[in-house]
Amino acid sequence: MQAQYHITADQIADYASVFFHSKRVPLFVGPPGIAKTAFVREAALRIGASIGQNVVVREMHLASMSEVDVRGYLIPNGDNAVFTKPEFWVAVEKSPYGILFLDEFPQATHEVQKAVSSLILEGRIGEYRLPPGWSVMCAGNSIDDGAGANSLLSHVLNRVVIVSVKAPDPDVWVMWAQAQGLPFEVMAFAKFRPNVVFESEIPSAPDTPYCTPRSLHAAGDLANCYPGGLKAMIDERPGMAMLCGAIGSGPTSELVSVVRTAINLPSYESVVSDPNGARIPEAPDARYAMVMLMAVRAKVEHAESVVKYLIRFQPNYAITGIVSLVRRDRAFASCKPMLRWVDENRDLLAKFAKYITNATVN
Repeated sequence: MQAQYHITADQIADYASVFFHSKRVPLFVGPPGIAKTAFVREAALRIGASIGQNVVVREMHLASMSEVDVRGYLIPNGDNAVFTKPEFWVAVEKSPYGILFLDEFPQATHEVQKAVSSLILEGRIGEYRLPPGWSVMCAGNSIDDGAGANSLLSHVLNRVVIVSVKAPDPDVWVMWAQAQGLPFEVMAFAKFRPNVVFESEIPSAPDTPYCTPRSLHAAGDLANCYPGGLKAMIDERPGMAMLCGAIGSGPTSELVSVVRTAINLPSYESVVSDPNGARIPEAPDARYAMVMLMAVRAKVEHAESVVKYLIRFQPNYAITGIVSLVRRDRAFASCKPMLRWVDENRDLLAKFAKYITNATVN
């Protein structure tokens, strides 16, 4: 399934409406862990906002499903036999608008591919037909990804639009990660080690953890719940074991380097007390960690001080902190230093405008 052209995972949310309204079925194919599923959910939020309706997502993980899970059971009915209503159809009947998301599609057995083929072509299973406000979308990994993918049946292949998907843009993923409340060090790591997070190859050795946006998200969730947080994790054997188990030993070593750099950053309190004199870190990864620290910890009552400090950074650093602040709370957008900075950097902000206004990814 190699393709000359591709989209990034975050662009799924940008263009899924084309498939939703045309009723044509995409098959988003890309490496594991690049947030394909997350951005399908984001797409539902955006489509819902555009039509003024709640668009739900009903996920079906085909790799773990059997034919009867899709079609229902065949039971006697007098002199005939009929299929029972599939379990997933209950969600369809509850909502007039939605996306039936067939995840892990290439990992499905050929029997399951056959069972869902009528859903793809006609939007129906037996006598049950999707409401007009529903659309089908698919995603999965290719055979080359080593994720247990099967070949696609020829008639199924001809019923979908195969779209090659690569890892999301690092800046966009950081905006998403900030909305999830991940530690600022994790976001700095993703920004300054993009080859580790977004371009990692699946290890040849079996059962070896590796770093992807998904596994880094898992590491961030663990850090948020670990006693003492990420800083404690890197100093304790159980914490390091968890990090290595989530993203692999090599990426963990590089994440540790970022965390240790962050330990020496100026404190939030020092910035608030003297935004014009507080130190600007010199190293690129430290600078990025610093703007994310401010974005995560900033309080609205300190808006002027926080913005004064952030706009002292080069615009390519400041933009992430500025956008993150506004996404968290619109009140940050109304302080005078922010208004001046926005007026001077409109072209740079245009790239990120939709991530300020759109709902967050769940």
